[in-house]
Amino acid sequence: MNDRTERAAAWVYRGVWGVVADWFRVPVEAPTLPVVPGGFVESFKPAPAFLRYMKFWFWIGLLPSDIGIFVGWAAVTVFVPWVGLLVLPVALVLAIAPDVVVYVALHLRYDTTWYVVTDRSLRIRRGIWVIHETTISFENVQNVEVRQGPLQRYFGIADVVVQTAGGGGAAHHGKGASPSQASSTAIPDPSMCWSSPRN
Repeated sequence: MNDRTERAAAWVYRGVWGVVADWFRVPVEAPTLPVVPGGFVESFKPAPAFLRYMKFWFWIGLLPSDIGIFVGWAAVTVFVPWVGLLVLPVALVLAIAPDVVVYVALHLRYDTTWYVVTDRSLRIRRGIWVIHETTISFENVQNVEVRQGPLQRYFGIADVVVQTAGGGGAAHHGKGASPSQASSTAIPDPSMCWSSPRN
């Protein structure tokens, strides 16, 4: 997208975000965690590259259906032009409406995901309709796994999987971490190296 289109989309999205946040009472600010005076605490969202990564999959997923709708409409128009003109509005709605809904949903997912790290725990909050908030004490962490596929490496992000003791060894996923965040999760004292996304 060019700069003008990007600014227009951002302006429309800010309006949509305001309506959705008010309607569903989505907390706009980061969650909090209790911290001892002078203790380490940092709140952040997934790396901005994670949003670009999700948009890439958005285009890969919806472009074939958009092309299919266009080819179908073009075929009808070639053989029966008046029917093609008649179904043009329906074809446009079928092609554009899902794109808009999914595009806004990607931004909402990104904007409602928060990570809070202290020297003792990690809190993950995500969701719009149902808000999921998970707090993980570092004392209960059994294993930390960083997953990064080739496409994630291209975008400079990784998934961090934190496995905890008890509860059947539950795994908690932090998606879209920058490499510095992902690698620092495995270090026992996160206050020494956890950093905000730079992308």
